[in-house]
Amino acid sequence: MNIKVLKRQVRESFAAVDSTEFLELQIEREADKHRKRFRDHVHKHPTATFEKWKQEMEESVNKNTDRDVLAIGIYLLALDELTYENV
Repeated sequence: MNIKVLKRQVRESFAAVDSTEFLELQIEREADKHRKRFRDHVHKHPTATFEKWKQEMEESVNKNTDRDVLAIGIYLLALDELTYENV
């Protein structure tokens, strides 16, 4: 599964049905979850880096099936919203 293509397709799908605001809301909600997951991860693994954690999260998507494409797309788009400074 190509992650960049998946994220683009999710954005295009929501734009096509005029649901961009809904998508942005879902991305922000998922980004909040990612922030908590990262903080928990760093608490358990103090030497962990943000970049490595994000890479592991992206790679975990490849273990899923296409039945969850929309949820996976939002998950990935939300992950893009995070930087080390805003977690």
